[in-house]
Amino acid sequence: MRHLINDEGSNPEDVISLTSTSSQTAVTDPVMLRDPTSTTRLYFKPLFVKNSKDPSKGVEGKIVYERKGKKDESFPTDIGTELLSKKSIHKGDTLELSLNSSETKSLYLGLRKLYALAGSLKYMPNGNVSFIEMDDTAQKLLSMLKSNPSVARMLVAEPDGFELIEELFRLLTQGTSRDKLRQVLDGLESPNLQELSSGINLVQLKSASAVLRDNLSNSHEEFWQSEVFSKYPWIISQVFSSPCVLFGEKAYVGGKAIDNQSGNVVDFIYQNQMTKNVALVEIKTPCTPILGNQYRQQVRSLSREMSGAINQVLNYKQSLLRDYGNLVTASTKDFLAFNPPCVVIIGNTSEFNADGVRDQAAFSTFENFRNCLNGVTIVTYDELLEKIYSLLGLLQTDANTPESDQVPLLELND
Repeated sequence: MRHLINDEGSNPEDVISLTSTSSQTAVTDPVMLRDPTSTTRLYFKPLFVKNSKDPSKGVEGKIVYERKGKKDESFPTDIGTELLSKKSIHKGDTLELSLNSSETKSLYLGLRKLYALAGSLKYMPNGNVSFIEMDDTAQKLLSMLKSNPSVARMLVAEPDGFELIEELFRLLTQGTSRDKLRQVLDGLESPNLQELSSGINLVQLKSASAVLRDNLSNSHEEFWQSEVFSKYPWIISQVFSSPCVLFGEKAYVGGKAIDNQSGNVVDFIYQNQMTKNVALVEIKTPCTPILGNQYRQQVRSLSREMSGAINQVLNYKQSLLRDYGNLVTASTKDFLAFNPPCVVIIGNTSEFNADGVRDQAAFSTFENFRNCLNGVTIVTYDELLEKIYSLLGLLQTDANTPESDQVPLLELND
């Protein structure tokens, strides 16, 4: 079994998804022993366990059979009803759960796959991780390439060779731990390693820049949350002057009342890698207006959305500081909250151009306002894109980068 990363084309039935419940255990989807009906379900509910004494015994679980009435909306396990178990059997009682040949075969096939995965786990994964069984063909091809590197060069020379190598590289890196991958990279010659690293960085930067450039008219905030900044968290990291990494998204920062209502959830939390202090990030969309109507000559007012976003992130900050003690106690990760910096990502400076003519009053209003803010940084989407172009420019100074692969650095008005 190998670790599967973001493979949307895989058959879901072939994938085993684990969710850690502790450093020693993880749960996965039940193995259905027969097709469920509207009133009955029969399944094996597995639990992966770290068995230090006997690693081959890494799976335990329960066989569950449950029934509900035709008018009942939920099965007992869906509403937390206490189930009958071995503990329910008293002296003189007998508990029997028979399986027919089809159900027994389903249990066998499910357990075989679960034990194959359990035997390959060197440690219990953290969070949600998916696994899939890997075809031996890829392993054989890797062995062939190791013994005869010239074969790899021949493959790349073929018209479809690059796509084959790309697919092989994807398969072979699935499930590779950081330590194992580091060992592989340490074995590469330094020039090859540098070229590989630069190539990967270029691919990431080009992919991210294309997504931003092609969606500057996308007004769906959820798209930017899940499809852009969650996939490319380093984009927002460029905003900070200190080394920061993504700490959490859709994160609760306190504020619930006694009735468990009105909790505050910030879009992203970043953390300083050196000091562990956190920063709060609120995102809007590139289409969100920054400025409002003209207030006086050469002066514009702020938009309702802009002022609202700033006050929203400041409210999150206040909530985090007020409830910090409870939040840090309940958190599984260490963090500090010393006057957390706040970031609002909103709008596009193209808003300040009317029919291709620069509106100096708009630019002046925007810059005067954001540069006077204390503790809140305002960044536009096209500014983020320009930061990515700047990084691309640094990597593309390599003479080995073909001109056809280079990305123009000024595409903001395309």
